Formats: sequence, structure tokens, C-alpha cells
Amino acid sequence: MINYLCTYCLKEIREAADCAEDLVSHGICYDCLSREMARYGQALEAFLDTFREPVFVVDEHNDILGANKVARRRVNGGLLTLSKSLHYPPVFGCLHLDNAAGCEEGIQCLSCTIRSTVKETYETGIACSRIPACNDLRALDGDRKVEFFITTEKIGESVFLHLQRNTVIEPAV
Repeated sequence: MINYLCTYCLKEIREAADCAEDLVSHGICYDCLSREMARYGQALEAFLDTFREPVFVVDEHNDILGANKVARRRVNGGLLTLSKSLHYPPVFGCLHLDNAAGCEEGIQCLSCTIRSTVKETYETGIACSRIPACNDLRALDGDRKVEFFITTEKIGESVFLHLQRNTVIEPAV
């Protein structure tokens, strides 16, 4: 019998399979994968807190879903926190975060596109509409590229950010 276990927590990943010998095949479960991926990136809420500019996250009806610390201070913290029901990728981050320009060679990842769009809108006051960005996700059932549209608008001294996930999810190349 072959037992399929998570390398980290030793939880069974899938049903055991028949085999002449007793064997163990190691992999990683979704919970441990999320924890390991978090070491290389951050959740959306933590990502937003890296902005010096006040950023509010709004939905398609312009209802405020969440905000970074700077924005919450402006409204005395009376806002909802970001909900897991937003269905955004759990990890935001870029290997080139220390590089002021973000990603190299002009191709911007999701977090760098959000960062540059929010900063531009905050500094210039010019709204950005449906700026395309993508995020490559690694999952046990295969890698995927998830596409987003980013819209920003400055109202007063705050930036309102709308992340719209494209309905098309392609296999990552």
C-alpha cells in the first residue's frame, strides 16, 4: 500500500493506493502549502498595510470592503476587515519588492501593478481604470495564471482601489 502524506504535518493527502510493498509518498497539503507560500508573500490585508498612502478596497458597487491602517486611522477604524469571501489569491508579494521599479523588464506582477497604480493615482490625482495585471498561482492541482483589472480613484486624500478578477483563469505557462 502507498500512503500519501504531507511532508510538513503528516496528514493524509489522498487515499492510499494498493501496492505490493508498504510505501509512503510525501507531498504537501493545502493548509501547509498556504503557510509555506505566506513565507514568500503576504495576505492582501498585510500587503495593503505596506502603503504609506491611505487605501480603501471597494467592490463593484463602491461599498468599502476594507482599508489599510493609514486609511482606517482616518475613519477611526470603523471599517469592515477584508473578508475571505473576496476570493483573491491568498499571497501578494514580489521577489523584486526592494527594487523601486518593482518587477524587471517592464512586466509587472499583480502586487507591483497595484503598488504603482495606487502611488500614481495618489501623487497625480488621475484615476486609473481597468489596468490589467496577473498573478501566477501554484496549487496542488496545477499552476494557474489569474488575471485582474485594477481601478483606482483619488477622493480627497485617499485612494480607492477596486480589484476585479477576470473570469478567465488560464493554466500558467
